[in-house]
Amino acid sequence: MLKVRIWKLLLGVLILSKSFEKEIISEDTANSLWIAMVNNGIHLPKDLFLDYCSRLYEIDCEKFLMDYF
Repeated sequence: MLKVRIWKLLLGVLILSKSFEKEIISEDTANSLWIAMVNNGIHLPKDLFLDYCSRLYEIDCEKFLMDYF
């Protein structure tokens, strides 16, 4: 179950980060979507999208790949 949860988190962050990088969505929109996920009961490790992306995303990806593949 943890594997699925981490996979969904990383996939969601990947979609948000690529949308942000390609300027499809703004920083405010990315953070608003992140906050909406938190408000809908999704347990995310940081309060804002950019906080997570800048500090934990790469670490979580590496850990996931090392643990499960």
